[in-house]
This record gives sequence, C-alpha cells and structure tokens, in this order.
Amino acid sequence: MSRVKHRRLLHLMFRAAQFVVPKSKRTEPFDYLQKYKCCPPPVFMLIISIIQVAIYAYYTAESGEGVSMTGPVPTKSPLIFNPYRKSEVWRFATYMFIHIGLYHLIFNLLTQLLLGLPLELVHQWRVIVVYIAGVLSGSLLVTAVDRHVFLAGASGGVYALLAAHIAELVMNWSEMEFNWIRAIILAVLIASDAGVAVFQRYFVDKTDK
Repeated sequence: MSRVKHRRLLHLMFRAAQFVVPKSKRTEPFDYLQKYKCCPPPVFMLIISIIQVAIYAYYTAESGEGVSMTGPVPTKSPLIFNPYRKSEVWRFATYMFIHIGLYHLIFNLLTQLLLGLPLELVHQWRVIVVYIAGVLSGSLLVTAVDRHVFLAGASGGVYALLAAHIAELVMNWSEMEFNWIRAIILAVLIASDAGVAVFQRYFVDKTDK
C-alpha cells in the first residue's frame, strides 16, 4: 500500500473511531489504529449484512410476491425462529438472517453497518460478542414472554449495538462529538422502528421481529 493510500486509510479509521470513542478514551484505540494493517479486517458486520441481503432476495424470489415493505414472511424457513420447533436450537440464532419486508432489512443494515463497522474497527471481536448476545437474548426473551410468536430479523443484535452506543453517549456526554445530533438521530431511529414493529405485529401479520 502506498503512503498516500495508507494516510487516507488512517484518516478514515480515525474519523470512524472518533464517532464511537469519547475524547478521554482515544489514546489506546488511536495507538492501535496507528499500527493497524487491516489484519484482521473488520468484516463481521459486512459479511452478516451480505448474507442477510442474499437470503432476503432468495425468499422474495421464491415467494413470487416481489419486494414490499411488509414481506415476504417465510414462516416455513429453517432459519426463522419457530415457537413450535424450539428443539431446533439453531433457530435461536439463525433468525437474524431472515427479514420481514424491505424497511426491516434496510433499518438493520444501515444501523449495523454505520454503527457496527466503526465499533468493530475499534473494539474488534468484542462487538461480535455483543451482537450475537443481543440476537440470543432476543429469542430467549420472546420465548419467555410471547410463546406463540415467530421471530425474524437482526433487531436483537442491532439493538445491542445501539444500547452500547447509547450507554457510551450518556456516560460521556460532554466528550462525544455532536452529542445532541446523535441523541436526536438515535431517538428517531428507535421510535420509527418501534412504530413499524407494532404496526407489523398487530395490523399486518402475526410474525414478529
């Protein structure tokens, strides 16, 4: 890699780190990024996102319904969390690859890429643990409180990332850049996603996120 490209890459990574790390905690991440050689690269969020898009495209083509904001709903998929097949334990995690509608997919993709990639760049494997823990917590929670609901989407992992960023924002409010703008954007994102989830849950179909 040429020096110019290396400097550009460093600049991009530093800007990403500034987005998720408060000013007083930047010494260690910035020292790490200064020596960063793209090995290992932050590819987890990217790979997960590509798989989710591919699976949504597959079920959209299979259903013959075309792309819509509220479908297709692949309740017979071996990946979706089926409350009547809890013995198939992989479903507690693989439901994150299924998405119900274009809005559901786009919201999760944008959030996990725009927020997850910078977090993965700085915190490495820890972000993967948080994301997977959020996915598993989502399916376990639904199992406990609503035993007849199908579950689809990466919202559990996405909200785990959002929760981590919100906690960082609140605890380091004065040190985070554009704190009010971040807070407003996060509030709008969460409120709109919650509204769509309620609409789909009670007015469109019986498949939950």
